[in-house]
Amino acid sequence: MAKTVSFHNGSAVSRGHNLRDEKAIKLQKHIDSALSHNNEYLIDIPPREAYSEIFGEALRAYNAKQNRPERRIDDYYTHVLGDKKKHPVYEAIIQVGDKNDTGVDAPAEKAVIKEFIECWNDRNPNLALIGAYLHMDETNGTIHAHLDYIPVATGYRKGLEKQNGLTKALEQQGFSTEKETIREMVVLGDGTEEEVKTVVTAQTRWQESERQALEKCCKSHGIETARKNEKRKHLETPEYKSYKKTLDKMENEYKAGVEFLASQAEKIETGGFRLDLLAAEREEEKKRVKLLKLQKEDMEDNLERLKEEHDVIREANKTAMADGLAAAGGMENYRTLISKAKADREVMNRLARLEALEKYIEKHFPGILESFNKATAMLKPKAKSNNIVR
Repeated sequence: MAKTVSFHNGSAVSRGHNLRDEKAIKLQKHIDSALSHNNEYLIDIPPREAYSEIFGEALRAYNAKQNRPERRIDDYYTHVLGDKKKHPVYEAIIQVGDKNDTGVDAPAEKAVIKEFIECWNDRNPNLALIGAYLHMDETNGTIHAHLDYIPVATGYRKGLEKQNGLTKALEQQGFSTEKETIREMVVLGDGTEEEVKTVVTAQTRWQESERQALEKCCKSHGIETARKNEKRKHLETPEYKSYKKTLDKMENEYKAGVEFLASQAEKIETGGFRLDLLAAEREEEKKRVKLLKLQKEDMEDNLERLKEEHDVIREANKTAMADGLAAAGGMENYRTLISKAKADREVMNRLARLEALEKYIEKHFPGILESFNKATAMLKPKAKSNNIVR
């Protein structure tokens, strides 16, 4: 009997689930821990470690070119985690057959999946496989594998020369990035026909290529395969009917579920790291608040001291003013004394300017003052003698 093969790709990754971590699977009732010893973990590289290995050299080269420290990237894995347009790790789930015709005890299907994984790097040189987990412990389930990978693309002009980029990575593997819409009529189980519109992208082209590779592995192990909804006929005309409301609802619910699982998986994977960052930031904030409080207290003490000094100075000025007026003999005499002091100050200023002029002349015109004084003396009239010449 022909068996179906499935290849599902997404960004919901949970390493804890894949490794059967007790905290991660304690609420997942479909997993029978008594059977978990049958699982095989073929590849398991922590994402941060994988990023350091894959992008480390490109990161060092990028940082070496940056003159401004704020443009440098300390950790590329953390950098990608903060990018809303990227996912640090993607996951594909592959399966042969279902619980009715295969189950978890399936040696032939297990051999197919392991062969598919062994040839991964040959088919996908730009998709670095960092996790391969074969599960055979889900009650009422089927043997399947989770394959975690990082898309690696090169030739970027902005940022690192080598980066995480799924579309570009697939393009460099030869898959066209041009979008195409295909409309087909599908014969449903009740014999009715329903039109299906599919948007073909580089990712869907790659997924179809991987399904074909999985089917090829099945064939090499003597397993016949079949696709669901094989009864299709391509629409040559652009006319098409809308999806059924029920199918729309199911699709929307599925997408919402996938997005929710992706968000939860990311929280599980990175939650501890982000909590550590938040805790460190909180401690730093506490230190800053404590320092600000101490600075505020010092400023308040200084302000109080300045107020006291101001009051003392103001009282002293009042006393000095009163004493000065009393000593001067009243306000009128005080004003006269002030005017005389101003006049004396003006005389002193003039004398200072004359002295400065004399020094300048002596420095730049030596001997001229002496000559000037002699000439002045000669021009003065001589004093008359009191003696009478007889």
